Amino acid sequence: MLAAAAAGLLALGLPAVAAFAAADEDPTATPDEAVADAVRWLALQQRPDGGFDGFIAGGGTPDTILALAESAQTEPSWGNRSALERVESEVSDDGHPPLDAARRIARRIDDPQVAARLITRVALPVGLEVSGEGPLGDLTGSATEWLADEAIAFDARAELAIALVAAGVALPEGTIETVLAAQQPDGGWNADGDPDAEAVDLATTAAVVDLLVQTGTDATSGPLVAAMAFIGGNRDRQGTWPDAEGDASPVATAGAIRAIRAVGHDPAGTCWATDLGLGAGVPSPVAALVELQEDSGSFGGDDPVRVTSDAVHALSGRWLPLGRATDACAPETGGLPFEPSLIVLAAIAVIGVGGGVRIMRGGSVAL
Repeated sequence: MLAAAAAGLLALGLPAVAAFAAADEDPTATPDEAVADAVRWLALQQRPDGGFDGFIAGGGTPDTILALAESAQTEPSWGNRSALERVESEVSDDGHPPLDAARRIARRIDDPQVAARLITRVALPVGLEVSGEGPLGDLTGSATEWLADEAIAFDARAELAIALVAAGVALPEGTIETVLAAQQPDGGWNADGDPDAEAVDLATTAAVVDLLVQTGTDATSGPLVAAMAFIGGNRDRQGTWPDAEGDASPVATAGAIRAIRAVGHDPAGTCWATDLGLGAGVPSPVAALVELQEDSGSFGGDDPVRVTSDAVHALSGRWLPLGRATDACAPETGGLPFEPSLIVLAAIAVIGVGGGVRIMRGGSVAL
């Protein structure tokens, strides 16, 4: 009966009803619009040398380069040429494109995460060689040396491992076993790699999930199931994820989106939450992240260039995560040509139309 009511409303003009309902809601930017606004803001942060600063001098450059590259993608498959052309078109007032800054950074790499991100956020997405023959030098050699340094932080080691695997370089024996040993009892990972900590670190957890999927770990394996339970258990009622102080965080939310995609789910849908037994009625991670954008186009934070770039990577979904399991869900609409929620709207409208017709008929008899 409900399906028949929906079909009846379609005949009466469902699009008009849907448009009427949408007009009653506050306008919200789409992910594409949010990405466009964010990239415009990022472009305004360019420095004379062509780069973009973060906490570390030039540290925001790799992530911003990827954000620019993502904004140029219009085809289903990633295009290195369009990525490179977009990056090269963003020239500073002194005439330097971002890759000029990337080359300078590559010549004096003094941070392991920057070394990793020059591979994953710069060279690979724009199609540059990552060995000694490339314009950025021997990036994989540098990353391998950093990974061998046992003194560097766990989150940097995860990023380096991701970069090497993405570049086709074999990881040192025992790397993945060490990563798995650092998982917290609650399913998460933290920047220090301390398995006894109770830190809620979505960015590090997402990077590890990406790494595990990239290296062939099954999405239904114990560590990844526990990681997704950790992620689901830390979502708030607004659909976002918190920082260490408990405030809604674009970085944490972007991390959750990265992990959700890595295990084969669509973060704009609800299947991932259903699989974790989470309740309905909460905005999707993508919609929740869009709501955190500021009027300027930035996503704020103590390091707004990196934070905004992280949000672009999450909303675009074109490059990260580098590891992706096969689709975990069937189409969520079950093949219907409209969203299931519209069936309810259609039924209500049909009931209203039918009731009005009966009232009119009753009135004509009384006359």
